[in-house]
Amino acid sequence: MRYSLRQLHKTSLFFIHSGLIATALFFALEYLTRQVVDDYRNEVGKVLTSVRRFSNYYYNADSIAVVAGTTTLDSGVALVVGDNVDQVKSLDKGMVRLKNSLPLNDYIWTMALVSNVDGTFGYFLPLRPSYSNRLLTSNYIHTRDNILGGYDIADSYRHFDSCDVVITEAYLEQDANELIRTLIYPIYTNKSYKSMLMVDIRSSYFNDRLNQHLKWLKLLWSVNEQASEWQSMEKQITIPCSNNAVIYMHLNLLRLISLALLLTSLCWLAQALFRKVRNLTLLDTMTGFYRKEYIGLKIKNKTTNNLLVIDIDHFKKINDTHGHSVGDDVIIAVCQRIRKNTRKEDIC
Repeated sequence: MRYSLRQLHKTSLFFIHSGLIATALFFALEYLTRQVVDDYRNEVGKVLTSVRRFSNYYYNADSIAVVAGTTTLDSGVALVVGDNVDQVKSLDKGMVRLKNSLPLNDYIWTMALVSNVDGTFGYFLPLRPSYSNRLLTSNYIHTRDNILGGYDIADSYRHFDSCDVVITEAYLEQDANELIRTLIYPIYTNKSYKSMLMVDIRSSYFNDRLNQHLKWLKLLWSVNEQASEWQSMEKQITIPCSNNAVIYMHLNLLRLISLALLLTSLCWLAQALFRKVRNLTLLDTMTGFYRKEYIGLKIKNKTTNNLLVIDIDHFKKINDTHGHSVGDDVIIAVCQRIRKNTRKEDIC
């Protein structure tokens, strides 16, 4: 009964210890995750800042003479020009520089700058098969409102907030046959709308980059767009400058509890190992009894003591007659008998 109660006590302590570690892990994860999300949003913010800077290039670009049709320029940018357009701003090199400055790697699907203010034209990097026809037939962009839709960036020159660039919802791009989000930046000159800069990027960029920022935290966090499962806790991360587009992070509670149990087990194992190593220095190797130095320390730490000193009669005669090996066997046998007649809390 006493043994069962002792085991129950140890089991309770083990799970209390695990609960404390799980709680500490949870709050540590909350702090680290906030840092990760801030870094992630800063990275997306740098992308948006790079897009905004294109307006400086636009304002200072020279004009060039053009003819109707599609032309691939030396920079690799395609220029599509509609009828009745004889002059446009030279923006192809600026678009190449913009692409190289964006930390998007292979996530960029297409970059485009289109206008239909003084005639329809567009720069494309690269030009996808269906774009030029759609542009020239006014299906790609007919008016500014076709692109802006419900986004609150019309007349963005009047505002001083950071979201004059907007990130659209994910949509299925026919040529790419995958989900795309578009970064839209309207350019105004003297309060008049002139052009629309659009950067189409694979929607997976936002999930993938958040995953990369998580690093080793991915052991407990997962990033996806599915509903939360019962064994996970959900955190919603809003994509900056979007119509509250959300990425879902799920904390796997089962893994968190498992990790807490593992850490508790390692702590207890380390404690047991420490005790074993300590005992090796305190115990006599032959008898398994504590050395006299340890007994002295224990007596000092106790308020009451009952001390029993046991002597083996005529032990010298045993050694002299039968040898020290037999004498050792006698000592061991006596110690075993003493141990059988003492309580667990007694010190031998």
